[in-house]
Formats: sequence, structure tokens, C-alpha cells
Amino acid sequence: MSTSRWGHDGVQPRFGDRIVFTEIQLSRSDAMRAGFERDLALAGATEARELPIAFGEVADLNSAIFSPAYGKKGYWRAADFLRESGVGVYFLEPYQPSKIPVLFVYGVNGTPREFRALFDGVDRGRYQPWFFHYPTGVRINDAATALNEIVRSLHAQYGFTRMHIVAHSMGGLVARGMLVKQLQDERTPYVRLLVSLSTPWGGVASTARGVRESPVIIPAWVDLQPQGRFLADLYATPLKPRIEFHLLYGHRASHFAFLDDDESDGTVTVESQLDERARNDAVQILGFEEDHESILVSRQVIAALNEALRRADSGGGNSSTARP
Repeated sequence: MSTSRWGHDGVQPRFGDRIVFTEIQLSRSDAMRAGFERDLALAGATEARELPIAFGEVADLNSAIFSPAYGKKGYWRAADFLRESGVGVYFLEPYQPSKIPVLFVYGVNGTPREFRALFDGVDRGRYQPWFFHYPTGVRINDAATALNEIVRSLHAQYGFTRMHIVAHSMGGLVARGMLVKQLQDERTPYVRLLVSLSTPWGGVASTARGVRESPVIIPAWVDLQPQGRFLADLYATPLKPRIEFHLLYGHRASHFAFLDDDESDGTVTVESQLDERARNDAVQILGFEEDHESILVSRQVIAALNEALRRADSGGGNSSTARP
């Protein structure tokens, strides 16, 4: 059996603290789908326990495991998150073959609740929202691997012929990592569309310093380094022409002209959101005067998402760039 490492559990240490890492392994289970790595190694736990994995269970967004507190736990204490709530893809309603799945992937400290406006904004008669629930402190590549295996299992179970992905912030990197793996495995991918919102396609500069100097490293930092191996590999496999990619980004303007902060969305720089390697793969690039959170509830963004879904389901269209 192969072993895939999720990485060290993130904590908030004090200088002088001694950090001790242990491992938890995913044991064999009859509930596991064929093809998923059953001995996924996880750091930061004190004893071996079976990891809960969701393969399309219908979710109640009011559940505690989808709360903001769990979102933060998933970043700072990934092993506790995994032990308590597991990982997986959840549905908002029972699977319906007549509807196209739209998978939502959140970013750092995120939760599926952030997507409520987008869940409600898409045509629920045509699309069925799914979401990937995972701890955002783990290595991005490992999260992408897990997502790929779970989606492959769902595809084998339900046989859907198309699927779309909407991802926010670091979730865009997870989604693209998953798509690279699918493109390498599938001659004709069933994922047809990726829409990213405020994704740091060029990485986050501060993570490189954190990896060098922090007494304990959040594993995701390793893959967020602008000059890191993960980002270099992420663009080695182009999405065009098999997957239609729409890049949506945010820029925040101050109410006071002399304090204009138009070079970021308050969290991610515009430069990173518009990394040339990502732009080269995009069929459409749209900018919005929104911050990192408000982009998820913007009526303009919801309209752009619906238009991207329509285009993908009608055969796509020409490339375009705009900045409202």
C-alpha cells in the first residue's frame, strides 16, 4: 500500500515550546470505496483512529462541523479536525441524475457556510451543489489527492457525465491540483468547468518566511510558497482546451482616494490573483470591486458564475477580460 502524508498539525506555539509529532493512520473499512488510499498518514494525533470519510452524505449546514470554529480548527489543528469531523464530499440534497453536480471548495479557515449565497444563487433545478469538507492546514497537494480520489469514487458510483467546480481562495489551488490529476488519468475529463474566486495563483509571499523561521510550520505554507515545487508543478499540465477556466478576482478600493488599496482584496494581492500562468489558461478574467469575503455574496459575481455555467453547458465561448 502507498502512504500519503497530510503533514504536521498546526498549533499556535510559544517560543521555547517543544513540539512533538505523532501519527494517525486510516484503517481498512468496508465503507471505503475502491481506489482510495486506506493508510493516509496524519500527524499531530496521539493514537490511531479510523478517519471518517464522506462519500456524498446529505449535509445540514447548521451542523457544528461546518461552523467557523471548525474552519479555524482545520487550519491550526488539522489532526483534531480530521479525527472529529473527517474529510469528504457532502451533498445538500440526495443525488439526482437529472442535475449537474457543482462542487464548491473553500480556502484557508473556510467552511461550506461561506457559499450559502452561491448555493442559493445557482439554478437549483439544473444544478446540485456539493462541497469538499477538509482541514485547510494540510498540504495542498494532499488535499487535492484526497479530493480526486473521493470524486473518482462518486463518479464510479453515480456515473455522471459532467461536473463543474467553484473554488474560493486557496480552494482554487486545491481544485486545480485535483484537475491536474484528473487530466493525467482521464482522456476525456468529466469536470468541464473551473471558476475560481480570489485565488492566490502566484502563492503567498509571507509563507516562505514562515517556512524558514517559524518554530512550527502549517503544512499548507509549504505549498503556498511562490517559488515552491507545488506551484511550479501545478501549471505543468494546462487546463485548456479540455477544461474551461474562469478567473474571477477582487480588488478593494478605499473610500478615501489617497488611501486606495486597489492592489489587493484585503487578503490576497491582485498580482498573485492574476499570476500569468493562471491567466494563460483562462477563457475569461473578471475583476470585481470586492474584498476577500464580500466576493462570495456579490450579485455581480453570482451573475458571472451563472453565465460561466451557461457557457460551459452550451459549448463555451471566446476569451475575454473585464474589470468592473
